[in-house]
Amino acid sequence: MGVFVRGTRYYIELPDGRQRSTGLLAAPENRPAAEQILQEVLDGLADGGVPRRTPSRAQTVRDYFSSWIAEQSYATVRDDSTRLDRHAMPLIGDVPLSEIHPRHVRELVDRLKAKIPTNELAPRSVRHVYEALKRMLQRAVDDELLIRNPCNLRKNELPAKVDKNPSWRPNARFDRAEVQVLMSDLRIPEDRRVAYGIIFMTGARIGEVIAARWSDIQDRQPLQCLVLARSWDTKKRKENDHTKTHVA
Repeated sequence: MGVFVRGTRYYIELPDGRQRSTGLLAAPENRPAAEQILQEVLDGLADGGVPRRTPSRAQTVRDYFSSWIAEQSYATVRDDSTRLDRHAMPLIGDVPLSEIHPRHVRELVDRLKAKIPTNELAPRSVRHVYEALKRMLQRAVDDELLIRNPCNLRKNELPAKVDKNPSWRPNARFDRAEVQVLMSDLRIPEDRRVAYGIIFMTGARIGEVIAARWSDIQDRQPLQCLVLARSWDTKKRKENDHTKTHVA
């Protein structure tokens, strides 16, 4: 029985042998808080209560964000860290994690949506902040620090996926000179130049090129043929055995 480290977090072991996460990053400064959580659970048992994995009263949404983000390695983690730190933590960071409710999330989104008319934020950016917060709080649910995820807004409560400047996307194209540089400039690593060449010459998606292998090249006349039948999912960080359109 006591506090111990598993992976990158502090866990507690109860008298009956059950082990529970505290949700705290395994850093020396967090050990007193982990021991406090253990004591609170033991006190609950002594009073005839049911032990729960619960954060210390001092643990706020910002505290949990700091420990959670340090463990993440998915493709857009840096972007999500900036989004949450810049837009979410100033508004809900000081709320105790155990007391975060849907109304807090709704108020956060409403405050962010109010910045859209003044071009301080794009509608798409508001959705990115919400999705990052939802991902983080789902981990808190998995850690049994929350009973349910408070990010349960309906689709019509979120802004549409629109760019801050809707007119830029149709003109976001490389010109001929830029394409030549990306394919031939020796300052660019060779594997990148090859990938850019395939993308520009074939119109393939980036995930399809990432998943391509040398064995996918077939000898045909008059030119060789590259068969793209798989794709790489950058969000889930795994290879799919099909392309986005399920057509090779």
